[in-house]
Amino acid sequence: MSTRSELLVHWTGKKQVFGLTDESRITDAYVDLIRRFYTDGLRFSLPHKDEIVHGAGTGSAPIPRTGMICFTELRLSDVEKHTDQYGRLGIGFRRNWLMDHGANPVFYIRNAAGGVVNTNLANQIIPQAGRIEGLGIVLSFLKLMSEIPDGNLTYYDEMEWRMVPWKLFSGNPPREVPSPDWLRWDGDTAYFMFSPGDVAIIIAPDEKTRKAILGDSQIKRHFASHLPMMVDADNCDQF
Repeated sequence: MSTRSELLVHWTGKKQVFGLTDESRITDAYVDLIRRFYTDGLRFSLPHKDEIVHGAGTGSAPIPRTGMICFTELRLSDVEKHTDQYGRLGIGFRRNWLMDHGANPVFYIRNAAGGVVNTNLANQIIPQAGRIEGLGIVLSFLKLMSEIPDGNLTYYDEMEWRMVPWKLFSGNPPREVPSPDWLRWDGDTAYFMFSPGDVAIIIAPDEKTRKAILGDSQIKRHFASHLPMMVDADNCDQF
């Protein structure tokens, strides 16, 4: 059996329920997230902090920042640690379908000074991002393996995939290809739009939340054309 799933799941909810103690308010927050996913799309969010690539000697450079949506290809039976970090509400899509919409595995690099890859990135490649069209988009798929230098490879274990706001360049000189219709812009914020039939799975934190999602009048209208697989995070160890 493959260690990777055929589904890529976006896990969220930790921030939205932080500080809530009333169970009904927590459930309502999760249900509202699903409503907004289906109505507004998934939001491309900026990383919370800069990630710095350190090369040999004194060379260093920040990884270009752009909005992104993060997914994992961890099997559901292996997500307990991941959901503790990001939240217990998941929405998932078929991997091949997301690849057709621009998703790609991140390029993991060591969080330490030196090495062939880091040194070339820090001293030669990243500094060119502002001068070569599209390079910053490619570099935004870089991710450090750990939070601290030579740490425990926590990030590497996440099996992360990303989507970034669509930018394609073609021709010489390069010209930007128009954005696809599934990319919606609201000012400077981008959203990934999808149809109900594109959703392969929704993972609710628990049975109570799953039933609340299924019973919500707005969500029912989306589920009328396609009901995705519904799973409780409490039972993910069975998959």
